Amino acid sequence: MPINTGSILIDPRNAQGQPISGAKATFLLYNHRLRSLDSAYRLKLTGAPVLLADVPAFPNGSADIILDIDRYNNKKRFVNVQPGDATELNETFLLDAKTAKAKFPTKSHPAFAKLATPYKDLTDLQKAGLLNIHAKAASLNLTDSIESILEVRPARIFAKVNDNLLDAIRDDNSNFHEASGISHTFPKPWRRIETSGSFKTRDRQANLQLTFATNSDNQLLIDMDIDDNQGIAHAFDVIGHALTGADTHPFNIHQVLLSLQGIDPGYTLS
Repeated sequence: MPINTGSILIDPRNAQGQPISGAKATFLLYNHRLRSLDSAYRLKLTGAPVLLADVPAFPNGSADIILDIDRYNNKKRFVNVQPGDATELNETFLLDAKTAKAKFPTKSHPAFAKLATPYKDLTDLQKAGLLNIHAKAASLNLTDSIESILEVRPARIFAKVNDNLLDAIRDDNSNFHEASGISHTFPKPWRRIETSGSFKTRDRQANLQLTFATNSDNQLLIDMDIDDNQGIAHAFDVIGHALTGADTHPFNIHQVLLSLQGIDPGYTLS
């Protein structure tokens, strides 16, 4: 007995919202009812939406589809294909951070102005992390409160800030909520402020967390970090352990800031 068929229209785009072109792609369909209805589509993307034709449809249209594009993180989606109009998948893909290449601005960029470490001594991952955090902080009007940046890591910076910043964050309930800072450690003579001393932005992905410390002179040091592998994986339907590590890779944060928050960190990935 012949089975009903339909189609799937896939529009793959990068974090900038641009169509992906020139990359090899494999789309695997795993039918929920019959293994004999599984299928594979292999092609080269041209920048236009891709139509997968003759796909099993209702009552056999329920399937998982694995979207595998060269140099991007794989995605998994559920589809329930119906006869007639194409089932549309408008998908944003994250570049694979392990193979992505970054192009950075010159050392005159404002993010580098308060560095205690010379710009030339920063690794690419440190530059990316600093630019991510600077762009996110700038979107919240926090950069003027930073007096000097003492240390840069791929997902966080340590900086001296002015005396008014902690009170301002405590009062800013629209952008921040209180969070645990217990996992954040500071070198002596800095001591983490345990009561109302750590806050996160209210974003669903790529939260900025601010954790404060003080010293015997009542100066303020801040640990500013963006670290949300689980939220990023959920937002982009990334498969398995493609996003790993103690800290989120700064190139993944870059793409989330661009695609989900409309924040340009000031460098490009390819």
